[in-house]
Amino acid sequence: MVERWHRVLKSALISVDPIHWSEALPMVLLSLRTAIREDLQASPSHLVYGSSLRLPCELFQGRKLSGVPQADFVHLLRTHMATLRPTPATDHGKHSPFVQKDLKNCTHVFLRTDRVKKPLESPYQGPFLVTRRTNKVFTILLDSNKETTVSIDRVQPAYILPERSADSGDAPTLNSSSPLVQTKSGRISKPPVRFQI
Repeated sequence: MVERWHRVLKSALISVDPIHWSEALPMVLLSLRTAIREDLQASPSHLVYGSSLRLPCELFQGRKLSGVPQADFVHLLRTHMATLRPTPATDHGKHSPFVQKDLKNCTHVFLRTDRVKKPLESPYQGPFLVTRRTNKVFTILLDSNKETTVSIDRVQPAYILPERSADSGDAPTLNSSSPLVQTKSGRISKPPVRFQI
């Protein structure tokens, strides 16, 4: 069945213009879809849509013109077309990048590494101290005390806990009641801090 339909389509395209067949393809497809098949007594479009397709010739045949004179019709058409405004196209190529709010007031940032990384290597370096900032660039102080300017797209805010001073009294103290264990080699073994109460 498919081969038969392809044969009909091919012969219709070649009969119109064998060189520029792509220009005739829409009209040939429309004619094949609206042609009534004798075995079904219906056209393929009638079977699919429940009604036949309107052909281009039907748009002009048997049409009654309205009582509007042609000059007035042209004037009305021009005024109507002048009032139409095109809908602005959506530009999907433009997007505003996400910028974290904490970048405005953070003191330290992590810098993204823009190179091929080794397996299990961190994608960010840092944290680095921010010395200056603008809307698009940050000036940071690297580990070698060298200032460099980087784009805002390459940085993430670093959340650093404030350092506690040793004299604040909040530092954990070692439990003096825990016994010191000496190994055979003479080294004193202390239990890890996480196991002390």
